[in-house]
Amino acid sequence: TPQNELWIVFSTQEFARYHWSTLEKINHKFNNPAEFWIDNKWQDIVIDGNNRIWLAGWMPKSYGICYFNPENNEFVDVADKSINPDRGKFVGDFYTKIGLGYNQSLLFSAYGGSTRTDKNGKITQKIDIYDYNIADTHFRGITEDSNGNVFFATTEGLHIYRKKSDEVVRLSQIDGLPTNYLVHSFFQLNDQKIAMGTDDGLVIVDMKTALQTQLTDQLK
Repeated sequence: TPQNELWIVFSTQEFARYHWSTLEKINHKFNNPAEFWIDNKWQDIVIDGNNRIWLAGWMPKSYGICYFNPENNEFVDVADKSINPDRGKFVGDFYTKIGLGYNQSLLFSAYGGSTRTDKNGKITQKIDIYDYNIADTHFRGITEDSNGNVFFATTEGLHIYRKKSDEVVRLSQIDGLPTNYLVHSFFQLNDQKIAMGTDDGLVIVDMKTALQTQLTDQLK
């Protein structure tokens, strides 16, 4: 973290904190109430370009996106009405992965779609299964290219939101993917390539190639 600490994230209990790199345990607690850890199921944590720490997961009593406020030593729920007065912009309450977008934005994949926020957590975009042609509800892993095209993995292949045409297209085994089940792991290697885990290996996709209209056998 920016505080030279190592945080280990658990699903339903408070993080373990250690000094980096001595690994001496830090017993100082966060100021969030106990139910923040017990009632929710955390999935991912990311540090953005401004050294702000973001947390995403399943929040049955809220919407699943928080950021850390070091001044108060607590996580802030972006569902607070002072940040997002329109709750309808959230996809749901179960976010799975966090990606770093361009222009200091954050991308969050979820069950049912994805959400983009600005650097302060205000929602600026929603892509969901109701407004776009998406083959699956399980989104896990998300990123974008320099032109604002958003790539996200599902159990039914790799989907791409094309910014220019405001539509979502799907890449599958027909286009050369070894499998459509792409929710094991997701990592952007650089400005051009995405790596995704499969049941028995790894597939690397070139984002520029993936945007071409004729894709058959081009992703192997």
